[in-house]
Amino acid sequence: MFIVCYYLWLQFAVGLRPDHVTILGILLGLFFVSETTNKVLASITFFLIFGIIFDSMRVVPNYTVNSVYIQELYDLEKSLFGINTPEGRLTPNEFLKPYYTPFWDFICGFSYLCWMPVPIIYCIYLYFKGDYDILIQFSFCFLFANIIGISLYYLFPAAPPWYVEMHGFAENYEIPGSSAGLKRFDDLLGITVFQGIYDKSANVFAAIPSMHCAFPLLITHFGLKNKNYLLVIFFILYMFGTWYGALYTFHHYTIDIILGIFCAIFALVVCEKLLFKSKLQILLNYLANYIRE
Repeated sequence: MFIVCYYLWLQFAVGLRPDHVTILGILLGLFFVSETTNKVLASITFFLIFGIIFDSMRVVPNYTVNSVYIQELYDLEKSLFGINTPEGRLTPNEFLKPYYTPFWDFICGFSYLCWMPVPIIYCIYLYFKGDYDILIQFSFCFLFANIIGISLYYLFPAAPPWYVEMHGFAENYEIPGSSAGLKRFDDLLGITVFQGIYDKSANVFAAIPSMHCAFPLLITHFGLKNKNYLLVIFFILYMFGTWYGALYTFHHYTIDIILGIFCAIFALVVCEKLLFKSKLQILLNYLANYIRE
């Protein structure tokens, strides 16, 4: 039923694309191949809901709901975090331009590439390890944090640094997304992964908050909670690589990163202190038990 409803939503609201057909095929395969794949699919339910919500932002673009912050955000970044140089006061993004190297292109690109695969792979790891309660709590908290983030996208539509670098302060809602500094990662490896992801993005004005910078903090918390200490070492490296990469690749300002971190912390506090101790936990336990059986 879920897959059927998703197909109908794509067909009549979002617009069915070739990548949607591929995703639907994968979902149907996981549902029918075996009981194990069916339960793996159930274990990432909240990730699927997030993906549907995020993709559906193109139905009502955030710039049609509120005014877009372009120069205001740039000026605030320069005022709060600007670095004085002989060329004048620069944003951290601008300051890092002379320090581009293939090493950091790779580190930052790899860290950014982990944004969704690592959380999903961690869920699958928890599934096969039998840590179903932590799996469901983590995936729900991930969804909750993203609902907060998407809400802020609509409250404060904001242009990323690459927009100002490429197009200045003029409002132009026809401009497509850009891989910006992440294109150097593609060029380094001779691939087009980031260009394929970002150059077709419909969410150009979704810089505040940086959910890329929120995800590593969420997964680090649950890794510590579940005592996955070896994985936590990787999560922490991934976290700092993503935070630095957001600036280095011109995808986010420092302000966006800080707000993304606060978004993750707020979601964790609400989930751990309130939601996981409320009646919602009954639903989460039901889903965990379904996967467990």
